[in-house]
Amino acid sequence: MTSHAPSRARQIARIRRLRGQLEALERALSEDRDTGEVLRQMAAVRGASDGLVANFIADCIQRCTRQQLSSNSRAARKDMARIDEAIRTYLR
Repeated sequence: MTSHAPSRARQIARIRRLRGQLEALERALSEDRDTGEVLRQMAAVRGASDGLVANFIADCIQRCTRQQLSSNSRAARKDMARIDEAIRTYLR
């Protein structure tokens, strides 16, 4: 098992919760529920998705920061640049 296993397990659990929220949203739309209820469900889905991304980015930053602190290697600098690029891509 890799050192990423605990954070990956948490991320997979978040994805499963997000899937459940998406299924609830689909049901709400299929059943033509009240607009307010559908919008609340959409907001919940958006929040869960944003939380998943934020958690993923934070884990990457922590992992790469630890690597950078323990080594000033070219690979560590490349990892930090990839994280920077990922954050910028997400925030567009």
